Amino acid sequence: MNICHLRHCCSWLLISALVACTNNSPVHVDKDSHVNFVNYHTFAWAEPKADDAVPALSLIDQRVHASLGSALQAKGYAADQVHPDVRVSYTVNVYERPKQSGMRLGLGAGGGSGNVGAGVGVSLPLGKRRETVAAMTVNVIDVARNEQVWVGTSELVLKGKEATDADVQTLSDEIMAKYPAQALGVAADK
Repeated sequence: MNICHLRHCCSWLLISALVACTNNSPVHVDKDSHVNFVNYHTFAWAEPKADDAVPALSLIDQRVHASLGSALQAKGYAADQVHPDVRVSYTVNVYERPKQSGMRLGLGAGGGSGNVGAGVGVSLPLGKRRETVAAMTVNVIDVARNEQVWVGTSELVLKGKEATDADVQTLSDEIMAKYPAQALGVAADK
């Protein structure tokens, strides 16, 4: 094996390791393709069911309201609890799961003779076994039709056991960056 081939293999191994270590989760969106989002100008938070008591906002709810409300207002929407064009609902789930790591330690042995080869390998996960994740889903409901017209979801691996202001802001920013259009008609990310 020459030195250039060895450098090339080491470079690809390093790039693969760096890519495997990233924690970014893609934002998944779905929307009603027949809706013109430019027609929406006002929003309100989804109301609890008639038989539900209106609960006090938890800390996480306060964070979500602040981050999503700011994002919608930055896109030209105005809050209107009386006659909104759309209602916004959301869920935030914080949970533990087995660590999703692409990094593995591989040990192997192999041999061959002529055109015949054989190998044995063992793969062991590296690092801690569990991670805490925050998953956010944002739903947008057309009030006049009473139908969901857009949904966006994303998740983030947390550094602690609770979603902080910064974590909620990150999730909100990632999801709302994919919102299909603004009330002011400024193009959104595709």
